[in-house]
Amino acid sequence: MSEYKLSSVRDYVFATSVAVGLAGVLGVYLLIRRGYMFAAPVSAGALYVPNKVIAGVAVVMIAFSFLIGPLARYFSRFDRWLNYRKEIGIVGGLLGILHGVISAHLVPAKFTIEHLFTGDAWGTSVAGLAAAAILLF
Repeated sequence: MSEYKLSSVRDYVFATSVAVGLAGVLGVYLLIRRGYMFAAPVSAGALYVPNKVIAGVAVVMIAFSFLIGPLARYFSRFDRWLNYRKEIGIVGGLLGILHGVISAHLVPAKFTIEHLFTGDAWGTSVAGLAAAAILLF
């Protein structure tokens, strides 16, 4: 059985650099797909596409933190990633919370607080809050 490893700043720098690399890839994809990054239509707001990038990176980081264990079990190439699993999940969770804050407060042209908690968006907002609570726990 392995000994518990304390997190270091180096581990979080590594996890953050993985997130920045993923953001670059997803950002280029959405730039090509939509044709704009910050110059979104007025109906969407300037942070609409970057907010999508943050959400995508959060999901990929959290999924990757769950996937590292099984990958390391079957492929020895991923053994060294086990040391960064916790930090990758934490950075992904923080990006997910950042996405929620941006959606609720900084993209009011697309999402108002009233819109987020009424009608069809109500279930999505409650699921997002539940996910944030689980990640914080």
